[in-house]
Amino acid sequence: MPSQEPTNLSKQNPNSRDSAIDLLRIIAMFFIVAHHFAVHSGFDFSGFEPSGLIWVNQLWVEFLASLGKLGVTLFVLISGYYLSARNRFKTGKLIYVIVTMFVFSLILGLIYIVFDQPEITPYLIRLTFFPNGMRLWWFMTFYLLLYFLSPFLNRLIVSMGKKLHLFLIVVLILLWSVLPTLIGVGYGATELGLFSALYLISAYIRKYEVVFKLRASVGILCACGVFFLCFGLHTAISRIPVENPLIDQIASWFALGLFDFGQICIAVILFLSFRNLCMHPCKWLGLMGGSTLLIYLLHDHHFIRNVLWIRWLRIAEKAAAPWFIPYSIGIILGVYFGFMALALAYQYSLGLLIKKAIGFFDKKWLHRLDELINQDTKPDETNIT
Repeated sequence: MPSQEPTNLSKQNPNSRDSAIDLLRIIAMFFIVAHHFAVHSGFDFSGFEPSGLIWVNQLWVEFLASLGKLGVTLFVLISGYYLSARNRFKTGKLIYVIVTMFVFSLILGLIYIVFDQPEITPYLIRLTFFPNGMRLWWFMTFYLLLYFLSPFLNRLIVSMGKKLHLFLIVVLILLWSVLPTLIGVGYGATELGLFSALYLISAYIRKYEVVFKLRASVGILCACGVFFLCFGLHTAISRIPVENPLIDQIASWFALGLFDFGQICIAVILFLSFRNLCMHPCKWLGLMGGSTLLIYLLHDHHFIRNVLWIRWLRIAEKAAAPWFIPYSIGIILGVYFGFMALALAYQYSLGLLIKKAIGFFDKKWLHRLDELINQDTKPDETNIT
């Protein structure tokens, strides 16, 4: 008798975590760390004697750099999927993230001041004490704005029918992704605007139970195939030794930036594929998935970047080594799991104290603000939390 395939328990029990989505969240953060390895290490391959080895290592760095925006898009799709399902805004959760950002900025800023002894300027003070306003972490700034806007987006989603919802997605993606990709004109595209469009996509997937017809493994392979195709074409066309605006424009069609249409398609295919992936619940995946945003805050702090990638690890000095590719994979994994350990330590120490303090204020006052924001809303009975 054939063994029964594990079911996606999160779709049966709204209180359980989806291990497949946790796995996707972990992969997305790995992509982001790999991107930061590539863009913050100070690589300059023009200083090396041209050779096959240098060409391969440079191509590898460009490949790692192209993973970053895919990771960001996956994070926004995952967040929109769950935020649109809950349909209930929690001020305490927003405050927890803001306080955590302040704590990290203050601690890491003090470490930077003690060890580097920089000149204390008004800019340095603002950067340390007001990380959101200074966009110290650009992604978290827009993520928090999206979280704040989520109850209003949810009202919009509830009021729209299926056809209008889909029409709005098509218009926004056309204006902010397709046309910018094809002709290089943005039509007012901003990160918050794109994040809102991605939110609407994931909400549509949840609300109308959009199912990918292919098996999860086939969908993942298709997404990887499209990614490598876009990366290969962009790399090949951009290296044509002819200065021609038309060639540059064609190369941009296959770019994998934040607003590029190909990158968004890849992210949606991956999200749908992992949503169909049936996995047994795994506590460790839940712990690791829940620490990903903290990993981002810790390893990509403005004061940490140069110290980590350039001064401590000195990665650019190994760019011509024949073992550079396995070395880079080891470094990325080491940074990922090293900062994961710090993130988990924070979650179960100072993070718990902060949550308890916010919980106290939530019972006293914050719940009133939640009631104001959530008034006249009804939880979706088909939600997946």
